[in-house]
Amino acid sequence: MKNENTEKVKPNFGKRTAQAKADTENVCDADATCIESKVGMTIAVGIQDRDEHFTILDLKMHHQECEGGFIEIHEKDGYHFRCKRCDVSRVIAGSDANKEGMIDAALKGAKYKTLSTNLDIVLFMQTND
Repeated sequence: MKNENTEKVKPNFGKRTAQAKADTENVCDADATCIESKVGMTIAVGIQDRDEHFTILDLKMHHQECEGGFIEIHEKDGYHFRCKRCDVSRVIAGSDANKEGMIDAALKGAKYKTLSTNLDIVLFMQTND
């Protein structure tokens, strides 16, 4: 027997545009122009062996804010990152500086931050695994 007074709750699967509790960071470009913005996405980059040949699209990346959701990466007019778990997505320029920053995160463990097209910061850091 169904209870007629039961409230129906509909889950919200809407696309998220920013991270809750986002930190503020500074990011500077090659012209030393700096901007202070919120971190929109933190991406943990898997460790790469220096002897292996790889591209940015080969890197294993996970979304830190949703506790490790797998990141899909696509390259077209820049790099597109989308978390398969929470659907947060960001786009960054396909510049040489961004390629080098992501590779340094994978090889050396260097943190790299860059501005997304949403005018917030995407932070890359090596995973602890």
